[in-house]
Amino acid sequence: MLLVVELLNQAAFLPSEKQRISMLSQVQELVVHRQPDLLDTFYEEVVAFQSDKNSDVRKWVVGFIEEACKKDGRMLPLLLPNVQLLLEDGTVSVVKRCVQATAPLHKCTLVWVTSAHTITSDMELAWIILTGIKSKVTAMIDHENDGVRTQVIKCMESMILVQSYSETTSVHRERENVPFCLDRVPLTLKLTRPRKLEDEAKQMVQKLVSFLGSIHISSVNLMTCMSSLVILARARPIFLPSVVQSLELLHANLPPTLSKSQVNSVRKHLKLQLINLLKHPSACDFHDNIITVLTDLGMSSSEKRERAKAAAVAKKEDGNEGSARKRARLSNSTLTSNKDIPEDHKNTIKSKNTSQDTPSTLASLTKIKTETIDSKKIEDEGGEDDEKEETAGTLLDMTTKWVLRRLTIDNVTELVMTSMLSLPPTMPGLFSAGYTPVSGAGTLQQKQQLSRLLASQLVAANVSPMGQLPPQTSVAPMAEGLTEEDIQRLGDSDDEGPFVSFLGSRPPNLSAPPPALPAPILAPIRHKIQAVKLSEVTPVLSEQQQRSLSICLVRNLLRSYHFNNLSQLDKKHRMHMIAKLLAFSSADEIRGVEDTMLQDPSKYCDLIELWIFCVHSATCDFSQLARITGRSHKKKVLTSKQEYDDMLVRVFDVTTVAESNTRMSACSLLSRLLLSCPAVPVTVVSALVECAVSDNNNSSALVRKAILQEAEAILLIGGSQAESIMSAGRRQLLYLEQPEPPDAMFAEFLGRPTKLEEWDEATVKACLDLPLTILPLHEALVHDLALVYIKTVNEAKRGILRLLEGPVSLMGMDSPQLLALVRSTPKGSETLITRIIHILTEKGLAL
Repeated sequence: MLLVVELLNQAAFLPSEKQRISMLSQVQELVVHRQPDLLDTFYEEVVAFQSDKNSDVRKWVVGFIEEACKKDGRMLPLLLPNVQLLLEDGTVSVVKRCVQATAPLHKCTLVWVTSAHTITSDMELAWIILTGIKSKVTAMIDHENDGVRTQVIKCMESMILVQSYSETTSVHRERENVPFCLDRVPLTLKLTRPRKLEDEAKQMVQKLVSFLGSIHISSVNLMTCMSSLVILARARPIFLPSVVQSLELLHANLPPTLSKSQVNSVRKHLKLQLINLLKHPSACDFHDNIITVLTDLGMSSSEKRERAKAAAVAKKEDGNEGSARKRARLSNSTLTSNKDIPEDHKNTIKSKNTSQDTPSTLASLTKIKTETIDSKKIEDEGGEDDEKEETAGTLLDMTTKWVLRRLTIDNVTELVMTSMLSLPPTMPGLFSAGYTPVSGAGTLQQKQQLSRLLASQLVAANVSPMGQLPPQTSVAPMAEGLTEEDIQRLGDSDDEGPFVSFLGSRPPNLSAPPPALPAPILAPIRHKIQAVKLSEVTPVLSEQQQRSLSICLVRNLLRSYHFNNLSQLDKKHRMHMIAKLLAFSSADEIRGVEDTMLQDPSKYCDLIELWIFCVHSATCDFSQLARITGRSHKKKVLTSKQEYDDMLVRVFDVTTVAESNTRMSACSLLSRLLLSCPAVPVTVVSALVECAVSDNNNSSALVRKAILQEAEAILLIGGSQAESIMSAGRRQLLYLEQPEPPDAMFAEFLGRPTKLEEWDEATVKACLDLPLTILPLHEALVHDLALVYIKTVNEAKRGILRLLEGPVSLMGMDSPQLLALVRSTPKGSETLITRIIHILTEKGLAL
């Protein structure tokens, strides 16, 4: 006990999950296998690890619960609630482990309950909890995780084997000869009746059959479900009809979601499972159906002959065993009847054996038989069910016979011609992957195979002429409700309405009263299957309606353009949609939307830029939207070009009339748009020139600043244009040597239309802008500046001293040209040198 306590304490504080699991495994070995008496003492401490953060530890706890319940059934009511809780875990691996443990826990609970002499409250509690776990697990067959669904299928397989009766021909996988099943459950069990457990098993089998026929099942689940159903059919031959029918339907209707490789794998697995099923002694009645499917799956003729011989031998042995079982049942029923016959009737039975039958004797025997049947109602009901299952054919078999009688040349030709209307233009990959050449075309076996496939389609679509298959119900009960007269009437009927209407040739439920005179022979009515066209079922909108709807859409999209809850991808799609719709609308139609965007151009800068490109795209007519809207190239090219020019002019006008507080952002937007737009019209260029030279809106300063920045960038790159810029800067600097401003500085396009006779601050600044801008990049120009300073007028000297601070600060104290100028100090430039030294020393002190 002390060792267990020490191991639990170490496991609680170990950081690694592997170490914790190792310690807990030692605890499990001690309390479960070596000293089971300690299990009742320490199970709570061990199960407390179900709240561990690591999923591997929680999975180990489920395994511990499974081992503990196998060791001692009294632990079931104490530990089953923990399994029910862990079944709701958020980790998929833990849920899979809980589903995996449900099957052995279900078996342990049933063994514990059936082995007890009296049912206690703990047993009732454990059974109630187990019933809830079973319902949750069976509902998980539709779980979103593929692995969980696989574990649920295997768990349902184990529970079905436990909750069903075995037979003499049952094939078991377990090492023990007869595993636990309903054979060991007494009929007098008060907690649950064996009949109810058997009904639950049949419902679970039907759920597996329905899951096998689902459309969106994965290949892994499909093969797992096939294996489980074949195992159930081999272990419980009572399920053979439904399993064989489900495999036939699966072969005829493979899920369309499977890839080509998955289809091949599923077909190989189906072939293997059918061969295993064919070896079963009870599969003799389904030999033809299985061989038909195996022929489609590529079974060779030699294999078919071997299987036919083995089936004949098995059928003979099964017939002998069936006769022996029948004689055994008769003897058992006789013994059982004799037990329940009163004493006063036994003499009557003995007299029957020694004398001839008399009316009184027959009446007495009839009375005895009635009493015996009433006392054995449950056994008789079970026997009647077995007889019905053996005698009544399934709905699929009856439909197959009905189709086979109508496979004439005329009907087949009509079906083929009608079905050709629904063929796709190209061969589907699923068909090419699963197609095998028809062997023995025209033979009786091939007709039977074709009839079986068509019958499976009719049954799956619930249009079989022999009746409909209700949901979640097997086919056999439907056939049981039909008498021989009904089957004969339905089977021999010449009415081909349901069969033909399913394939689209004749409308359903078409009945005509018997005519008084002989009816004329009419040609069969043929209806072509026509595809629904969108243009036929939707109203045609006028052009005005289309334009108004598009404008309403643009307004709604623009209203939600700046919502914060939209992702970047959504905003991008909205922006493209708005721009394309605006590009193909007239200026009058989008006036309100345009005003909204141009009220704050910086807010809709990206949208305006994209709008420009869309309009230019419509102008050149290389947009896909131009083909969708149906506008011809000849009608659109001129109007779009004019709209493009007018739109840029309107955007430009917004910049010119902007208020002073928003003018800078508007100008930056204008420069961005003009530099990025695909084509700038002459109208916009003329307006830009007028704006640049105008003194009313102070745009000349912005234009001059942009030009100087561009010149500085060119000097950094170098090349032939750099030499031209330096020559222009030196030429403008030499203008200051003249006593008055030269004529080259005055022109209309320069913004100085009137010639001045004297230098002023504006003209001096105009001459110094370019030289001082390129001075930090071309430092040798400082010597020319000193010579000009000596020769220029006083107004120019003051301008040079005032504008010198910026360039000199950029040159720095380590500039070799500045040091050479300070050393030489030309005569007359002392004030300039002093100003340069003062700027450099102020910069040094600031640093």
